[in-house]
Amino acid sequence: MKNFSYHVTIIAFICLLSSCSFLEDDGLTPIEKERLELEESVYSYKVLFWKYMKMAQKAQYVNKDVYPELLPVKEKLGNIENLAKMYNKKSNNDELSALDYVSVYKDFTETKDYIKETDEDILPSILEFNHSKNKKELTAEEKELYKSGEHFLFSAAAMLFRDLGREIALYEITKVDMEKFPEGEEKCLYRLFRSMLFLEKGMIYLTEEELTQNINYIANNKDVDFTSYYLFLYGKQLSREQAKDVSLSINYLLRGVDRLIIGGEKEQGALDDFQAFLDIANKLGVQTELTLAIETYLHLKNEDSEKAIVSLLKLKESNMLSDKEKKSIDEAIEYLKDREPGKVLNSVYDKYFLSKIVMKYSWNKVKELDWRRFMKERGFENADVLFDKINTVREFVENIEKYTTEQGIKEAGKELKEGSEELWDKAKNYWNEN
Repeated sequence: MKNFSYHVTIIAFICLLSSCSFLEDDGLTPIEKERLELEESVYSYKVLFWKYMKMAQKAQYVNKDVYPELLPVKEKLGNIENLAKMYNKKSNNDELSALDYVSVYKDFTETKDYIKETDEDILPSILEFNHSKNKKELTAEEKELYKSGEHFLFSAAAMLFRDLGREIALYEITKVDMEKFPEGEEKCLYRLFRSMLFLEKGMIYLTEEELTQNINYIANNKDVDFTSYYLFLYGKQLSREQAKDVSLSINYLLRGVDRLIIGGEKEQGALDDFQAFLDIANKLGVQTELTLAIETYLHLKNEDSEKAIVSLLKLKESNMLSDKEKKSIDEAIEYLKDREPGKVLNSVYDKYFLSKIVMKYSWNKVKELDWRRFMKERGFENADVLFDKINTVREFVENIEKYTTEQGIKEAGKELKEGSEELWDKAKNYWNEN
């Protein structure tokens, strides 16, 4: 009996372990897990407030004559007139008070749950209203394209404002419906930009998928034309072959970095991608921080310390690198002079150092692009107004954070008390209600 109980206990324990293992193994592939993680992580406080301001802005166009079926949505957004009044004050360079920010924060908190659960694209895009003023009526398909195009433009614009940055850019790019766009230059640009945001977020399998789709399309379509992309973003006139080669090389480079981070069986694919990138760069006679960084890595992999040191010395001259990064290069050079084979790749010049250089260089190039011109080329005629609005949102976010933290509430209280007891009492009611 004792043995029987013992065996039952062991079997039960094994079953328990098996059940735990079963629960952990949800049957999802790594890329499916990343998609779920992305959906859950994209809504930060800044993103929700950004979405609230966008929805409020678009809802102002809705009335009994224009999209009357959306009037219930407009009503659920609450006091959007208050937000419009603040926009107007800001546009006239009037100073906004602490109470202005506290009141709009109150409006936001009352609708926050609705904002989070509601797809903003049930409302028309701002691009659509800009278009419809003097032009023909858009088809349903064109309206959907405008919505996706607007999300991409907002994503790119958000990147130029460091305080908004990656969070809003990532949210906007996830709202771009790639299936709505035909394969071509513009779609490849969208996927490339999205892959950079995914890679920075650590979504390595989603990144690989985006870049592989681009590489397959560019490599298998000899007549693909990327010349207009380089003309209106970089102001450079390239031949069709050059533009295609450069586009292909960028995608190879980023996929190589991504595969290196994935590791395992993907590492050989990373080395092949790096070599493809260098082959194109050498063909075009290009040498940048990117080519030097990749050359170094491949030389190290091939146990060629002498060539690796030459590349590192050239890389160290770059103004893009910080003093700390240049110090790491010095350490790598010293290490290479008298090293044990294979060890340096896991120390001072590892894949994360390489990926950091590549991503920093790539984002610097993105920020240098003439995005205002790009937006105007894509139908956003009031691009300058858009940038002003994004800057206003940035200031709103900064000040709302200032006035709604514990310390900020104390500071705002002091400011309001000095101004008026009536305003102070009103603000206290706002805070107490939330």
